[in-house]
Amino acid sequence: MLPELPLSKTADNTSSKIIALCQKIAPDQQAVYLDIEPIKEAVLNECYGNVAKVIQEFGGFVQYGWQIWETLPGVMAEAEFHAVWKDVNGNLHDVTPKETTYITNILFLPDQTRIYEGRQIDNIRIALIEDPLVYGFIKNRESLFETMNRGELANYHGMMVYTKEMENIERTGYELFREILKRFYQN
Repeated sequence: MLPELPLSKTADNTSSKIIALCQKIAPDQQAVYLDIEPIKEAVLNECYGNVAKVIQEFGGFVQYGWQIWETLPGVMAEAEFHAVWKDVNGNLHDVTPKETTYITNILFLPDQTRIYEGRQIDNIRIALIEDPLVYGFIKNRESLFETMNRGELANYHGMMVYTKEMENIERTGYELFREILKRFYQN
């Protein structure tokens, strides 16, 4: 029997590993906490469209960057490319609701060098502990992203029909994930 799934959480901006991740991504920027303030009729996890809607209604600008999570608390963190609204006074607002309603704020790292151009951008993952199993899982997730965004798939949005290669990578990832759960979250 597998242990309960660990709940992702907002990363801690005082953690040395999270600080190092932020420095690697955008060395001239400071990560900040932003409350999640969904706009009316916001679409779950659709930050680019949600920010465009609020700019159209209230003005301001898009601020690209990374929301940083401990997706596997104490084991692995991820920086996920994200857009927030910069109001006319320069204040940042996360206007996009999340699937995980227990999370009320994000750690956001502005990135002045990257913009969203319609292509998927892979998460940047780091191990929070030194373990070959975690490194293998990170490599597997990177491999799956590369395979799912190869060639014409890089511009595809919508339901994905897995190829045999994708199924094999996903199966391996599932097995690695099960082992991580057993090793690090077993009571």
